[in-house]
Amino acid sequence: MTIKSLRLRNFRNYGEQEIVFSDSFNIFYGENAQGKTNVLEAIFLCSTGRSHRTQKDAELIRFGENSAMVRLELERAGYGDFTIEIEIQRSGRKSILINGTPQRRAGDLLGLLNSVIFSPEDLSIIKDEPQIRRRFLDMFISQIKPAYYFNLHRYLGILRQRNALLRQIREEPRLMDTLGAWDGPLAETGAIVMRERMYFSKKISEYAKGNHALITGGGEDLSVAYDPSVALSSDNGADAGTEEIARSFLRALENGLQGDIARASTGAGPHKDDISCSIGGRSLRFYGSQGQQRTAALSLKMAQMDVMAEETGDVPVLLLDDVMSELDGGRRRNISLNMKSAQTFMTGAERGDPADGAPGARYFRVERGAATPSPA
Repeated sequence: MTIKSLRLRNFRNYGEQEIVFSDSFNIFYGENAQGKTNVLEAIFLCSTGRSHRTQKDAELIRFGENSAMVRLELERAGYGDFTIEIEIQRSGRKSILINGTPQRRAGDLLGLLNSVIFSPEDLSIIKDEPQIRRRFLDMFISQIKPAYYFNLHRYLGILRQRNALLRQIREEPRLMDTLGAWDGPLAETGAIVMRERMYFSKKISEYAKGNHALITGGGEDLSVAYDPSVALSSDNGADAGTEEIARSFLRALENGLQGDIARASTGAGPHKDDISCSIGGRSLRFYGSQGQQRTAALSLKMAQMDVMAEETGDVPVLLLDDVMSELDGGRRRNISLNMKSAQTFMTGAERGDPADGAPGARYFRVERGAATPSPA
């Protein structure tokens, strides 16, 4: 897939801007806080329907304006050309159009433009709380299988209903008999989500292990595993089927009922799951150095690209947000291997980078919310 152009209107610090891209390397350089990352953010927004930097859409609108617009032209082999247009209102309304046709849900966007973004914040995948890793996994799977996104949101909707009922039960115990109406659907939908997470966690682990070995010269053995909050009874563990996972989930709900009522929240399910990353059996989150955590995060992101390409048959676009300056030569070389096959968008303070001399590379000087092409 290839992004042909991007148009911005009142997006972050951009007023009016149109950028025509190279199908290989696109380098945005300049001083800090000039708008380099905003270009990558706009591309990621068109890929997933959300920013990688904020959950508040209003922050994407230029100061003093009431709305922002992003329009992207995309070409996919075998599918033809597409236009993706997103308009955000300060009132909170967001509209998404694909080829001029309004979409009812943000999830309708998923799978059209697959992307992988590397940023300084990637370290949080390893060292921060489980919800960061769940979000990483959910966004990754949703781009490959949009149906996952809708199953996840259905699960979260049922979960909200069950939690609301748990709060009511504390005041009105007679409502206990109605809890079963939510337990079955919660377990069935949750099992679908968990099964997909198990499958893709296993795929990520296989590639991340190899990527990590390349980066470290075989000096470290990275292990990535899905860590469900529901104990599975199957001897096969991660190979358990959806029906078996649902049965295990129901048992967990039954066994944890009194605790759920006391907390007024559900204590087991996909919303409590995690991904464990370890080296030599030791958790990277608690015992890894910052260098080890950064390398593991890089290995996970590279694995994300590998799995996307394998599952979809198309290489995702690569977004590198000021990461090259923080990496040593070995890590830069391994990212560069992915850059050879993917359309790449890169930001940095200096013009010099691994793309120097690459055929077709385009360079853009970014200053005060304006990206100006500069000679190759």
